[in-house]
Amino acid sequence: MKIIELDASRWSTALDFHDALLAGLGAPDWHGVSVDAFIDSIIYGNINSIEPPYKIAVTGLDKASNAAFDTLAVTFAYLAKAGADAYFQGNHAWLEVRHIREPDLCIF
Repeated sequence: MKIIELDASRWSTALDFHDALLAGLGAPDWHGVSVDAFIDSIIYGNINSIEPPYKIAVTGLDKASNAAFDTLAVTFAYLAKAGADAYFQGNHAWLEVRHIREPDLCIF
């Protein structure tokens, strides 16, 4: 399984988290930073240069700003709700994505 390592020790804004995550995923320039954009590219796939299975390992959370930490926590929580596995322990966080989820289809 590929591991994407992110160091949060110098994150002072939520955008610092977003920029690091986008770079780690090999996201295209047009990728948004909303939770929905990350769900689309991480859970449903076929957008980033990195495809599942992979793990995002974040270290240095004790030095990250509250804004960056809170944004990471909310983003990881929604990604977990959508099908990834998220873990927090001490100054570390992990997000594990095992497979691409097929979009839910609504039939009327």
